[in-house]
Amino acid sequence: MYKLKSREALNDCKLALKRYRENEETELWRVDWCATLTLLRAVGNILEKVDGRNCNAVKNTLSEYWKSSWSEDEIYSKFIRLERNLILKEFDFNVKKEGGQLLTRNGQLLVNDSGQLLVTPRSSKVSDGPYKGRCPAEVVEMAIDWWNEKLSLVEDQIAQEASSASDKVQSPES
Repeated sequence: MYKLKSREALNDCKLALKRYRENEETELWRVDWCATLTLLRAVGNILEKVDGRNCNAVKNTLSEYWKSSWSEDEIYSKFIRLERNLILKEFDFNVKKEGGQLLTRNGQLLVNDSGQLLVTPRSSKVSDGPYKGRCPAEVVEMAIDWWNEKLSLVEDQIAQEASSASDKVQSPES
């Protein structure tokens, strides 16, 4: 039975999201964010251009669902595609970093009585669009769940077609 290459990309996306979370408060956050969003969008490209080319069940499922509804889903059109394009075409990020070092009114670093810098925990928020104000990692998780649902539908179709083909081989025609 055919194994989806796009499933591999989605699994790598989960790893990239894990790295993003680990590095969210460091300068590496942008690199991990780029990797996560690029892989998230690559799932669809690989599904169509690799899996669809190599497996008729995928091609048939895509022609039935992709053009009609999947590509119009908000999580895909307003997050997956939009965020990836923003990064790759403009090197811009729809993620706002909040928190960090505290400053006095005149812009100097705020320190306590013993001279230690005062900081607040850093957090990230989506800065625009339908997911504005949400934690970026949580929106990526929603997108991963969305892709997982779509890939499972495709995998079910592959299994059904493989089962049908097996039934035809086993039962001789009269």
